[in-house]
Amino acid sequence: MRKATGVMTFVVGLALLVFTASSPAAATGGGNNNPPGFNGTVKIHEEPGEAEPIRKNEPHVCIFHIHGFNFDSHATGWWKIERWAPTGSGTAAGPESWGPADNQGDWKSRVIQLPPGHYKLFFDQTQPQAPGGEKHKVFWVECASNTGGNSGGGNSGGNTGGNTGGNTGGNTGGNTGGSTGGGNT
Repeated sequence: MRKATGVMTFVVGLALLVFTASSPAAATGGGNNNPPGFNGTVKIHEEPGEAEPIRKNEPHVCIFHIHGFNFDSHATGWWKIERWAPTGSGTAAGPESWGPADNQGDWKSRVIQLPPGHYKLFFDQTQPQAPGGEKHKVFWVECASNTGGNSGGGNSGGNTGGNTGGNTGGNTGGNTGGSTGGGNT
């Protein structure tokens, strides 16, 4: 009885090994050992472009590009960027096409520049058609402050002569230099 159980265990193990090795998922893929389909992901990368493709996301950027990884070789698709709360709503960039992906399944978008704010990227693979819907990624556009404003949103110069009560809550967009008027008497 012991011998029969050992032989049966060996036969079942061998059958599982043969089945796993011959499955279609193990035999296909775009050079990255994944079955064909919508396997890719995208990352937001600060410009200028990276010398070596980096795989980490940079969710706080100023001028940027979209970098796709692990898509099917020669796959194509589309992307668009929408304003996201608290920035507002509506399309900020796109829709635009991406691809074809290279032999490793990688692709890059054009350089993109948007006003500071919160955004959401939507993207999808259209060729070859793949199951599932579009994918998403949120990120912030934050650029160094421009001359004429301040990043604190306050009144950097104050009011010379001042108003009784001062400036509560600052002013949106900044005020370099403040006001230099005579104030209230």
